[in-house]
Amino acid sequence: MDATTGQRPKKTANLNQYMNDYMKKKYHEDPVKSKMYKNSLYTKKKYNINEETWNKYKENLHHIFKMKEMIDELPPGVFECFLMEYKTLSFKIKENI
Repeated sequence: MDATTGQRPKKTANLNQYMNDYMKKKYHEDPVKSKMYKNSLYTKKKYNINEETWNKYKENLHHIFKMKEMIDELPPGVFECFLMEYKTLSFKIKENI
């Protein structure tokens, strides 16, 4: 109860403000994880993702989905070849570009 008016404050206004403040705080704690989670929620909303897949990958779902799309675009055999060489491949940025 509000001491001055004797009425209860609106819950939705307080809840919205609380959620905004909470999300800002969470974002600043770990921006990368927050973006991954946000993108995964967007992917889940946009595509039909079953609960088993969601529970398995959670905030990594967006990256998994993008990798699956890219793998599907590769010619046959290229991804299998990549998997065999995955542990030994390394790429370094050129110093003089």
